Amino acid sequence: MDKSYFIGNRKRFAADMKPGSIAIMFSGQEIRKTHDEYYPFLPSEILYI
Repeated sequence: MDKSYFIGNRKRFAADMKPGSIAIMFSGQEIRKTHDEYYPFLPSEILYI
């Protein structure tokens, strides 16, 4: 797909947001993690605010 499609989506989304609000979006596929698998990198499960 042409990247201008995604750029337009982000601009429309940002224009619809209320002033002072934030949005958190995730990308990619969710990886199911069990204790018998090894992943070289895992994001921190602690959220710092």
